[in-house]
Amino acid sequence: RVSLGVGFVVECSTVILGLLIGLAAGLRGGKLDTALMRLTDGLFAFPDILLAILIIGVAGPGPLPVILALTAVGWPGMARLVRGQTLSLRQSPFIRATVASGAPLSHMIIRHLLPNLAGVVLASATVDLASVMLPDSGYIQETEVAFLNRRNARRGRRSVEPIYTAHDAHVSLD
Repeated sequence: RVSLGVGFVVECSTVILGLLIGLAAGLRGGKLDTALMRLTDGLFAFPDILLAILIIGVAGPGPLPVILALTAVGWPGMARLVRGQTLSLRQSPFIRATVASGAPLSHMIIRHLLPNLAGVVLASATVDLASVMLPDSGYIQETEVAFLNRRNARRGRRSVEPIYTAHDAHVSLD
């Protein structure tokens, strides 16, 4: 249950951050697009696990650092997806007509871009949710077991052993 909650929080924050950065890069273009996409490329080039370990190492144990680490690793993909779709939609006749009619940018984003981005973003977020929950489930279970062992030690009770952790999973390709 904890992993599901953390996964939803991570995916929501990944979608929001990716939408904001992708829309800004796709709509404005120019130097802003270049700068945001170079930042995204830099995060793609950096190994995900090292970035997550760095964030959790600096912030300490607990669900919040895990959420921050998984969000930091996840948003570049969403931003890249949203930017690509935004660049494609910008060339559409209905977007050109909206711009030609003098409608404000907020109107174009809310009435035209977001509804057309929703399907792609939701499909991507649904697929990403499973990949977010998998590493989180092992970490959260180990953290909960460590917490229970500390609590039981203070109360004079025996320690708790985990039933299953992510480290116990082995795959045989025989």
